[in-house]
Amino acid sequence: MVGRYWAGIEAGGTKWLLAVGGRSGPPLCTCRIPTEDPERTVRRVAETLAAYPLVAVGLGSFGPVGVVPERPDYGVLRATPKPGWQGFPLRARLEEVLGAPVRVVTDVAAAAWGELHLGSGVGLRSLAYVTVGTGIGVAYVERGRFVGGGGHPEFGHIFLPRADGDDFPGACPYHRSCWEGLASGFAVERRTGRRGEELAEDDPVWPTVAHYVAHGLLAVTYAYAPERIVLGGGVGSRPVVLRLVRAKFSALLAGYTSFDAPMHAETYLVPPALGDRSGVLGALALAREEFPA
Repeated sequence: MVGRYWAGIEAGGTKWLLAVGGRSGPPLCTCRIPTEDPERTVRRVAETLAAYPLVAVGLGSFGPVGVVPERPDYGVLRATPKPGWQGFPLRARLEEVLGAPVRVVTDVAAAAWGELHLGSGVGLRSLAYVTVGTGIGVAYVERGRFVGGGGHPEFGHIFLPRADGDDFPGACPYHRSCWEGLASGFAVERRTGRRGEELAEDDPVWPTVAHYVAHGLLAVTYAYAPERIVLGGGVGSRPVVLRLVRAKFSALLAGYTSFDAPMHAETYLVPPALGDRSGVLGALALAREEFPA
């Protein structure tokens, strides 16, 4: 195919989303492929994108994954629970088969980038994206850059005040009762014996989940003071969870904040405007930003 193209990839534990586009504008095509073993998945990506001469690729990956370009583990999957993927040099293999540079960020960071530039954060200087799904992750973008340290951030593993009467031991294999261990989709399944999507809106588990999510969002607010928080993921994007979280967050805030935005929970805590495409569109936008030609 004649032309110059950029690609965005959101690499997930069960599926990969791919988007290809020109220098600007909406993607020309998007597709989904299943997550298989590393080499088979990489080959399928190469086959899917073979028709497009690529300038660059943005990759938002599950993790933990190395995200610091100057470090030798950049783009290498580390202690991931995904069988067969631990230690896999994902960035290097993708660059090899695609013949283009690959910019690696976390899947949550790609979603944050997408929402800030194309979704609910357009016009803002800062935004935090919090995903509550199988796991829990947080990414913060300010003035066109990711704010983080020397590796894959793990905000989902902080410890939060217990909900009254909650004696669930937790589901995190490392910390048991961290935020992810108490309120992630995996934790919901362990608590109820059913997947979250099978539970009714009035299931008694949701107020408990909302307790922990609201406390986590309060920590994000006090740590980063973002202009807006986007709450995504299979659990976080449920209307009942967002409604309960907004109410609990406002109660916890108790009128204490150094800026006005958190006082208006309906506009401060919002669902992703790009839906489940925040990550892949953010990865595409990141490739265009960092490799303009």
